[in-house]
Amino acid sequence: MKTITVVLASLVAIGGCGIEGPAPRDDERPLPAPMVSAERAGARVNIYQLTAGQLAVVVTGDMPEDVEGKTPVELYEAIAAAPAPAALVDSQARIAAVRAQRPTDHVGSRADDAAPARSKDATLTASDFQSAHCSPGVVDFDYCYTNVTNNYVTWFYNIHWIHAHVNVYRGSLTHAMWYRGFAGSFHLINVETVTGSTFVSVFDEGDNGDYEISITDATGDGYHLALHGDL
Repeated sequence: MKTITVVLASLVAIGGCGIEGPAPRDDERPLPAPMVSAERAGARVNIYQLTAGQLAVVVTGDMPEDVEGKTPVELYEAIAAAPAPAALVDSQARIAAVRAQRPTDHVGSRADDAAPARSKDATLTASDFQSAHCSPGVVDFDYCYTNVTNNYVTWFYNIHWIHAHVNVYRGSLTHAMWYRGFAGSFHLINVETVTGSTFVSVFDEGDNGDYEISITDATGDGYHLALHGDL
């Protein structure tokens, strides 16, 4: 498995994969009510069942130090300090069983776009963010943008999974992620007004999803952004 690691602290062009522009979001579906939720010690977790074979996990606030690599059940229990509901345990088990039967060979791609522009100052250091959320291990792509200002949007096509970490050190912004399965329409996985930290992960039985990640309402604000996963 190849690994791409990019840490960016200035305006730099990224070599893409020959795909330009956004995928159309026609007939998009709204975000459903959370399947389960929990809040404790300044952290909140919402877990959505987008389809019968897909869970999306959104963690905001003072999240646990290590959210990387945890399953939806593990993230729920880390924040709730209580056993996960049976519906969540059963749904994760069904998805894991389907995953285990799928081949591992897969090739996806990323849109050919530029890195977001860099801000001049930060109260949360770039090195702290990099240590916590960048270079998570063996992944196919690992993009880490520090001291960012203004809006940003990017796309990934035909990939296994993606994690998105955002930390806002000045102001506030809107962090959204959209998903489209094979021959389907885009639907919303997450949209959050962020003033601190947010993390979005996907636990899916499919292996060919398209994703759009957008940062909006960020003009004049400052944030760090990490995106990684498997093509």
